[in-house]
Amino acid sequence: AVLATVAVGSAGTFGVLASGAGGDPHLVGAHGEHFDFNGQGGAVYSLFSTPQFEVNMQLMDESRRFIERIGVAFRNVTHVFSTAAFHPQKFEQKLNRKFGPAGGKATLSPFRIELELCEGHRVTIEQRRLLATKSHSAIYHLDVTIEVPGCHTSFDGALGQTYQCRYAEKGGATFHWTSGDEEQFRVHSLTAKTRRFSVDAACLPPSEFDGKSPVSGHSQRKQQE
Repeated sequence: AVLATVAVGSAGTFGVLASGAGGDPHLVGAHGEHFDFNGQGGAVYSLFSTPQFEVNMQLMDESRRFIERIGVAFRNVTHVFSTAAFHPQKFEQKLNRKFGPAGGKATLSPFRIELELCEGHRVTIEQRRLLATKSHSAIYHLDVTIEVPGCHTSFDGALGQTYQCRYAEKGGATFHWTSGDEEQFRVHSLTAKTRRFSVDAACLPPSEFDGKSPVSGHSQRKQQE
């Protein structure tokens, strides 16, 4: 079915952003890699993993594997984000009370949550609503963008692995992905931590990224004709 993408808001009105066809989570890596993540319905996977923070995603338990919830762990703080409507100012205050003491900062606008966890390390979560033009049924889901100051060997996760420097170097490794790679990133919960993570891990100093350009990757709805 042809779908229209619209932002989800608490005011009950929706503005059309784009149109296309829905499908499985489509990931765009830090260096332009494009790959689909089918996964298992209802399962949780590590999307981005560092010693400093974790970002996990839960897929919908439906035929369409959109991202339904995002879990973030930073220091000793965890939070799960969903498609539920929120008041930007009140929710921003709540998140800053939670993440602020750990060194994080939240900036919110309608349908959009931006978390700066370390300097130059940003996780942006956007709420989306898909409308099927024939059935008029709605699918609520999340898109996420992760920006860091540069590539680093400590980055991992289904999306985070593309931020490793071996894929950024000229003549370096070529990223390959198959559906058989998915289950290695499965975790038991949205607030799960991988072995890389430590509540005491210091944010990487800017000198770690000298000579490197900021990179970002993201999820998006699958584009089809």
